[in-house]
Amino acid sequence: MAYHLLNTAAKIPAFGLGTWQSKPGEVGAAVEVALKAGYRHIDCAHIYGNEAEIGETLQKCFREGVVKRDEVFITSKLWNTDHGSEDVEPACKLTLKNLQLEYLDLYLVHSPSSLAKGTLQLTEESKLGYDPARMAETWKAMEGLVEKGLVKAIGISNFTITKTENLLKTAKIVPAVNQVECHPYFQQSKLKAYCDSKGIIFEVYAPLGSPSRFRKQDSDPDPLEDPVIKEISIKHNATAGQICIAYQLHRGLVVIPKSVNPDRIRENLKATEVKLDAEDLQRVKALDKNLRFFSGTFFVKTSATTEEIWDVAADASFVLPSQKAAAWSVKMNTGVTIPAIGLGTWQSNPGEVGAAVEVALKAGYRHIDCAHIYGNEAEIGETLQKCFREGVVKRDEVFITSKLWNTDHGSEDVEPACKLTLKNLQLEYLDLYLVHSPSSLAKGTLQLTEESKLGYDPARMAETWKAMEGLVE
Repeated sequence: MAYHLLNTAAKIPAFGLGTWQSKPGEVGAAVEVALKAGYRHIDCAHIYGNEAEIGETLQKCFREGVVKRDEVFITSKLWNTDHGSEDVEPACKLTLKNLQLEYLDLYLVHSPSSLAKGTLQLTEESKLGYDPARMAETWKAMEGLVEKGLVKAIGISNFTITKTENLLKTAKIVPAVNQVECHPYFQQSKLKAYCDSKGIIFEVYAPLGSPSRFRKQDSDPDPLEDPVIKEISIKHNATAGQICIAYQLHRGLVVIPKSVNPDRIRENLKATEVKLDAEDLQRVKALDKNLRFFSGTFFVKTSATTEEIWDVAADASFVLPSQKAAAWSVKMNTGVTIPAIGLGTWQSNPGEVGAAVEVALKAGYRHIDCAHIYGNEAEIGETLQKCFREGVVKRDEVFITSKLWNTDHGSEDVEPACKLTLKNLQLEYLDLYLVHSPSSLAKGTLQLTEESKLGYDPARMAETWKAMEGLVE
């Protein structure tokens, strides 16, 4: 099972079981099947009305040794009626009581839109809507849950860029996760890039397009029936649903499809074994219609538009860190621009450098400076490929530099040295290749001696440079 690292340093499984619309009398069996099949992530919520039965099943599985408590990641959510700062802790404790747990791995604010306390039937008066000041107080109370050990991490759900930015103005703890609707017809690429830049894990509900959702219209397009999805499923001997799930996993997202059907639960897990290639990923990416199936209008006043609920205009105009960084660049004498800000990788040890490069790219860096002598290009190469696969950045969006080391100044050594760097970085080309130093060392030097220090020779460097020019050609 693949995992992602939360900003708390805890691991969240990249795949889990959603329990929305899983009825009492069915949900317990579904959770047991999932845990026995290998699921290690269960997504719950108070409003789903089934946490007590899930709690019974969890305890049964703990007793029988199916799984230990610390081997399963359990999420729940604060409902809209409990946004009052005094209501947050009691709501969390009720969930813990129902689930029969001492702590939650993750507790989310289910929605930024509030409802009046005790609301059972929706009215215009009970729909309080979104208030950034009230949400700031809600979040402060959520932070208190972490301090008291009731939850390991806190996050948000259904938050836009704009609403997350508002939250971060006063937050002491950055949300660990933002759980949102996402499927092939609604890929939310800008919101994902924003969350990446803040270190917020992007978690997906309705990865199949939620075919059993409320208010579904017969005319609504269905990702599971899309010809492209079907073609790719045939290619991989998989189902359409498995392709939809695998696509999101390849993007580096956390995915929580729901089901109470034992066969479907096991089938969905098999999606973690589907290996999509670059062509598959590009074809599914091209299906994006910016088509939201969950409008969110149900919990807000009838006068509110979908555009207002989801901050469409404000989010569209928001400038991502990567866009800001791209604005700072210098034009080289080749006509190509080089980002003026980049990440250096000298003294970045193997085992650390990969994570550093990934954080940098997700934060908006578009320039990575490497060198063969740093001894870490292979790990950087693995990270670059991971970020390319997950859509963090495209190859042509990042400027990559490396350097020819002093032992390879011989004209016959320049091209092999460059090719070794390309192999380690898993690239077809470098954006820039530098002569690391004008001072030469004898070929194969591992330990410096007076004899190995050849120093600077303008004639030798002229031949080195001629070979460098050959790399361009």
